[in-house]
Amino acid sequence: MTFSTVLTLLRIALAVGILPLLSSDRPEAWLTALLTFVLAGLTDWLDGFLARRWHQTSPLGALLDPIADKILVLGVLGMLAWEGVIPAWIVWVIALREAIVTGARLLAARKGAVLAAAKEGKWKAAMQMFGLGVFLLWGWLQASGDQAPFAGLLSTTWIVANGLLYVSLVLTVASGISFFHRNAAILRNALG
Repeated sequence: MTFSTVLTLLRIALAVGILPLLSSDRPEAWLTALLTFVLAGLTDWLDGFLARRWHQTSPLGALLDPIADKILVLGVLGMLAWEGVIPAWIVWVIALREAIVTGARLLAARKGAVLAAAKEGKWKAAMQMFGLGVFLLWGWLQASGDQAPFAGLLSTTWIVANGLLYVSLVLTVASGISFFHRNAAILRNALG
């Protein structure tokens, strides 16, 4: 097992560890969730960087990396919706896009084709991660009340977090459409 794969497994563990923290009203829980989320995001960047740098890509790593990303993003989105912070329909749209694209990738892989992520998919993922980080910052400020440093930023953080959420939603849908447009011929062959 490569070091990059170990980092991916760590990201899965961190993602699962964040989820119960988001149902707390304690500021320490939200701060821990925020810091854990940032650490998980860093492992996402680092495992890809090291895999390419050290030429340690592996089938297991290629399988686990997108799964770890989806557990992290969809898990946090789902908990935020569960807690009433964001609308649940947004989570359903993002989850549906991820399920359809992942299913298409698996179908193509059965026929020996690899449908790699494109630039717009990477932008979508980056926007989702950044937006969720801002939501977790908002959650910490909200839970801390007047005790939080920069408590006056609460409403600004809320506006920025929601703006990023809707931008990531648009990028999610657009990147899904682009994915199918770009890979239409490969998917037709996989189905035929």
